[in-house]
Amino acid sequence: MGTAGLLLALIVPQALLGGRALAALELCAPGVSALWGCTLAAVGVARSEGAERHWRLLMSGFLAVALVIGVEWIVLFGIQGDRPQFGLVNVVLLIGPVLALRSVLYLPDRPERSGPGTRGPPGAAGVRIPRRFLVVIDGLLMAGSILLIIWVAFLERLVDAGINGWPFALALALPLSNAVQIVALLLVLTFGRPYNTRAVVLLLFAFVALTASGIQNVHWVVAEQVVVNQATSPWIGGLVGITLLGLALVVPPRESNGRYALRDAVVSVWEHVYLPYLPFLAAVALMTVLIVRDDPIARVELGLFVALAAIVTIRQMITLLQNTRLLAKVQETQRSLRHQALHDPLTGLGNRLLFDAELAEAVDRQRDGGRSVVLLVCDLDDFKGVNDTLGHAVGDELLCAVAGRMRCAVREEDLAARLGGDEFAVLLGDSGSDPWVTGEEAARRLEDAMRPPFRIHGHDWAVGVSVGLAVADARALVGADDITRRADLAMYAVKKRRRAKAQTQAAATFVNKR
Repeated sequence: MGTAGLLLALIVPQALLGGRALAALELCAPGVSALWGCTLAAVGVARSEGAERHWRLLMSGFLAVALVIGVEWIVLFGIQGDRPQFGLVNVVLLIGPVLALRSVLYLPDRPERSGPGTRGPPGAAGVRIPRRFLVVIDGLLMAGSILLIIWVAFLERLVDAGINGWPFALALALPLSNAVQIVALLLVLTFGRPYNTRAVVLLLFAFVALTASGIQNVHWVVAEQVVVNQATSPWIGGLVGITLLGLALVVPPRESNGRYALRDAVVSVWEHVYLPYLPFLAAVALMTVLIVRDDPIARVELGLFVALAAIVTIRQMITLLQNTRLLAKVQETQRSLRHQALHDPLTGLGNRLLFDAELAEAVDRQRDGGRSVVLLVCDLDDFKGVNDTLGHAVGDELLCAVAGRMRCAVREEDLAARLGGDEFAVLLGDSGSDPWVTGEEAARRLEDAMRPPFRIHGHDWAVGVSVGLAVADARALVGADDITRRADLAMYAVKKRRRAKAQTQAAATFVNKR
């Protein structure tokens, strides 16, 4: 509130006063605003520590230079009555922008963390373009756009006015030095993870105001040689810019919490994608105005605009490559997730979800007059003994070995799935001319594949498999649950016969021994 009140007190009277009162206010306003900015800077430095204090100290140097300039303005032009002019002594004015640039480069980043609000390095999700290359491309786009705007709005008029030598060099250096801060801050927002985004945004608006004000001030003083009390409007931008700088040094960072995580993620994407193009859009708008007004376009302006168009084309090609690779990675991730959702994590065979979906589809085709449905349900014999003797880890290894043999025993068009525990199923993709014969051949292949002992942890384990067969043809329209139940019953019947046969053989062996 105090800062807003000060700005109103300095700006509003300039529209109401005139003569000596206006000149006095105009002479004092820059110094007063710089003094207020230095006061805010001192508060910000006192409250911070470490890296946060480092960049604030450097930016305070910029405000200190602004205060010196404000005092010089009052002494030279208010007390002594000298006219504004540029010379070698004004080189000291460049100290402030140099300190400001150092300050921007020392802005601390947020600590790395994971979560929906985390932004990875640009380009990481797309084509692996070197980060420095992207920074250079976007930096050239921003700098070229701002240079074109400054040329059209300011430098061209200086050239036409015949300004050269040190006055021209300083007139060029002062606004461009502030424009460099704009480019640096845009790059920080685009590629960095600033700890205090609020401060960076305030700094950005501050230097936009200072650049615009500096352009007009330098042009009036160097090219038009106006007297002090005729430079009211350009100083307004300077007052706003200096005040925003002071506020940037005291504004606290927003507390990070999950409530704003999604919004931060969206904003970070927008910053990376659209911020580099904002200066270019402003340059395009300015060139459009020149064309609509039928103003002559100089070769420098046309050359800069063509160069910017080329940079934008290169940047769009890079973005297209990034998006293409990102789309490929998304599709790959979707396939991976689908595979995980439809396959058993232990054996890699299809799971019950995939089996039920394929069986339901096969039954629907059979009802519509398609081929018959042939289903095999398999259960391992004596698997419990492996788990009880060697443990579940060895049991899992045995299940994986069984799955491997099962893959080799079925055809490519067949679906092998693990329904749970030691229960498996095979849905034949092609029932052939005789579904029962085709199913019996598949069952024999499975039994033959499981006949050799399994070598597990140095032990040979003979694990048989009981296979139940069920067929649904055009003469017997059944549902998926019915055919599954029939296959289960057939499997249990086979298992019962195997047990009875084993018991008979064991009894015969016992009798022979006696």
